[in-house]
Amino acid sequence: MKESKKQLIQEINQTRTQIINILDDYNQLLSRMSEYENMFLTHVIFPGYQLQVTIQKRKSLEREYKRIQKLIKSKLYSDSEQLRADIRQIITEAEVAFAYEEGEHAEVQENLKAKSPTAGLEFADSDTAIDEQQKEEIIKEFKRVVIPKVHSDTSDTPFEVFNNVYTAYKKKDYLLMQAFTIQYRGEVNANNRFNLQTLKTYSQEYRSVWDRLEKRVKKLKWDLVIKELENPEVVQKQIKRQNKEIRKAIYEESERILHVINQLENLAQTKLPRSKDEGR
Repeated sequence: MKESKKQLIQEINQTRTQIINILDDYNQLLSRMSEYENMFLTHVIFPGYQLQVTIQKRKSLEREYKRIQKLIKSKLYSDSEQLRADIRQIITEAEVAFAYEEGEHAEVQENLKAKSPTAGLEFADSDTAIDEQQKEEIIKEFKRVVIPKVHSDTSDTPFEVFNNVYTAYKKKDYLLMQAFTIQYRGEVNANNRFNLQTLKTYSQEYRSVWDRLEKRVKKLKWDLVIKELENPEVVQKQIKRQNKEIRKAIYEESERILHVINQLENLAQTKLPRSKDEGR
């Protein structure tokens, strides 16, 4: 009996070590994905949104230019001052209405989900094999074992580690919560005075978590290969190329805006005869 317990304890601790190693591997992958997303957000999504705003501004000014041309031809301005005032208002309102403030548009965050290099990657399992009672037990044990050992009020754990743990809890990633619980529960030893049945339960749980976590990491790594994301340098070059194309398009649109503004300012110099007719 003693030999059986000793062997079980050894197997449990070996499996725990394997789980911790896979967790480290998985967290490194998540960290890399986070870097991709932040880079994509900064160099593609925000500039891309700025490009769309710039295009809208240019189109709006072009419409206003055509509208004023029609009003001049139809002699609907009472005098030159009314014409100049209309044009000043158009230019001023365009600057305000199409002002771009980085990071303050909900559309930017929505676009990120669909256009990010990591879009479509699955970071979690469906956990269909876990019933509601088991989920409650996982959360309960996670809060009891893990949270006190990573929270800033009760530990000196680095923020990055706490953030990974908290993200697993926030997303209700039951597999990761189980893995973190196993990690922070510590090694099982003879002094714990676990009975044989408890050790068998731990052994089954640890093997199940190790197997599922290993499959998840292997699938994620394969998905990275399929999406050509396994090489950070290649991804960075792709994002920088997209940024260069967007910046070029923004410059071209800005030049077109300046051209339309010059056309509007030229229209403002149009001499109109004074009339008693009221304006448009």
